[in-house]
Amino acid sequence: MYGILLNLAARAVVKVGGLIEEQLSQPEKPKSNAPKSTAPVRVVYGFSITPYALLTNADLTNANLWDANLEGANLEGANLTNANLNNANLTDANLTNANLNNANLTGANLSGANLTGTTMPDGTIHD
Repeated sequence: MYGILLNLAARAVVKVGGLIEEQLSQPEKPKSNAPKSTAPVRVVYGFSITPYALLTNADLTNANLWDANLEGANLEGANLTNANLNNANLTDANLTNANLNNANLTGANLSGANLTGTTMPDGTIHD
């Protein structure tokens, strides 16, 4: 089941089985006798999200964000339960009230990140 995270014009970023998928509308092509597909083009990312992304209250449960560059991202209230954030760059990210329960933060850079009210991987809540 797709959960829309972000919708910009003809682009949508959705969550699919823990991966991030970008859906792009295909441009209209000139008429020809060849059969046409109306299905969207899909590009799946295992670990690519734009820095400073707005992911407030996003459901990223089980997401594979290994080596992701989430510098300055707004993840306030996001659910990252069981997410793989191995080696992720979360420098200056806003993780206020985010849920990182059972998330893998091995090698993740949290320098300058706001962790106020964040549920940490061990279940404790950060002050």
